[in-house]
Amino acid sequence: MKLQFNLGAFTLAAFTFVVTITLGPSIASALTAVQPAPGLACMSLDSQALQTMQQSDLPPVLAAPNPSAARLGYPSAIVFVKWPLVQQSGYTEMERLNGQTGWIATDHLTTWYPLNGGNAKCVPSIMSDGQLGTSIH
Repeated sequence: MKLQFNLGAFTLAAFTFVVTITLGPSIASALTAVQPAPGLACMSLDSQALQTMQQSDLPPVLAAPNPSAARLGYPSAIVFVKWPLVQQSGYTEMERLNGQTGWIATDHLTTWYPLNGGNAKCVPSIMSDGQLGTSIH
């Protein structure tokens, strides 16, 4: 039997986090990376986008490489781009955490690097719950 408690949401800069605790046979069961997600690479949002205070100020994720395309949502701080890169009309193809393909303006992307300045590597991964996530080595 598992019990799940939603402890609410909080906002940090432009990102909202929902805190959930699941109690089951083991009190805490962390997600783990099962395998690399093929065909994806990590990139970061540019420094201007990362400093925004409102989600609506982030570059949108679009359904097609066109500024008038439908908005699918907003990117996370780590953007999973198709690898090798697929770029068209100033946009880069990406995959959202829910597996949906989208497009983001290329000029809002930069090479991923660890914030602590170390030598870590970001690996898009399939997590133990089957969802897309990140493994940092």
